Amino acid sequence: LKRFCVCAAMQREFEPTGLCVFFLRHAESGNNQVEAVGLCKSRSADPGITALGEQQAAAAAEYFRGVAAEGPDRLRPRRLVSSGMTRALQTAKPIAAVLKEHGVIPEVQFDWHEEGGCFGGPRKERGVGYDHEHGLNRRGIVELLPDTDVLIPLEWMGRDLDSSGWWIGGFEDEAAAAARARRCADWIWEQARTRNPSEGALVLVMHGKFFDRFLKVLFSMPPGVDTMFLSANCGFWLMEFRPLIGSQPGPGHLGVLACNEVAHVPKEIRTGHKMSSVAGAYSHCP
Repeated sequence: LKRFCVCAAMQREFEPTGLCVFFLRHAESGNNQVEAVGLCKSRSADPGITALGEQQAAAAAEYFRGVAAEGPDRLRPRRLVSSGMTRALQTAKPIAAVLKEHGVIPEVQFDWHEEGGCFGGPRKERGVGYDHEHGLNRRGIVELLPDTDVLIPLEWMGRDLDSSGWWIGGFEDEAAAAARARRCADWIWEQARTRNPSEGALVLVMHGKFFDRFLKVLFSMPPGVDTMFLSANCGFWLMEFRPLIGSQPGPGHLGVLACNEVAHVPKEIRTGHKMSSVAGAYSHCP
């Protein structure tokens, strides 16, 4: 009886429904293209997507067109959030166009940028010896993704987005990236707690290396763990965030519904992800 009482006291209650989030990696960028052939010195601070990337983004948009019109209510996209980087905004643009008929206004949230920020040259050189880059200003963002609502986290307040870019310049260090991943995890749970139950899903256009770090925070993995989560260009992870009821401590119930899904991207235009010596051969996936 005592054991039963202890277990009952520890039982947690969750909301009956949760927030479904499509975490969509951006389409192939110029950097992805040059890195694939070993030309890391040609890496750009804030590249756009390639011609192949445009096809991938179009395929993703068609997928979300179908889900928005005919998918289950909880999976129908009713919010679209992108990082402020050019490749993410260009990926989000055709998706925003198909979701516009459902009243979706695209949003930009700077905390979802790629790890390191806007920097030139190979990642291992950490931007040393290259000019500081500051990314797009508000006008540049809106030109790439019209009608955008720019969301500025507290940590980014004070940036003059009308005259300068969103990025502070230089290379983001390990501690800053880790803190940002925690903020993003907290932000997602806050969206789940404050959402209207009648709302559908959130589509979030993000970046591969930072998403790997974000997942490790989300899954409460210890720092330094030798595990890598790879994502194809325009591949998505689908998760459901079901908050705890009331003031119970803890983030809630997390369901992973799909991992690096690429079926919506035709095989002939799939491109993968590489971290360290691990690479995904997505062109050969069914």
